[in-house]
Amino acid sequence: MAATWPTSPQRDGRFLIALKNLESGEEKLLTDTGEEESPSFSPNGQWVMYTTRAGGREYLMAVSVDGRIKQRLSSDTGNVRESPPGARSPGNNFKSTGAHRCFPP
Repeated sequence: MAATWPTSPQRDGRFLIALKNLESGEEKLLTDTGEEESPSFSPNGQWVMYTTRAGGREYLMAVSVDGRIKQRLSSDTGNVRESPPGARSPGNNFKSTGAHRCFPP
């Protein structure tokens, strides 16, 4: 099986989530709404987590690597974004490892 990596290609002005085959360069689209970004694999490699916007809100989402199952992981309102490694989140003393975090409004 060829190595793949989650990407956020832009198509027709929309950002989507895809898995890119690192050998062939071929991309398999996993989402289609056009407001997705910051993809990363789950620890078990079976899911891709990403952020999306809908109704003026940001959400943390997960999609299975085959694209069949999509699930919203965050339900609180606020900002969802990828923290750069070493950054500190507002209100805590934990350093980020580059993972997605949810911040209250």
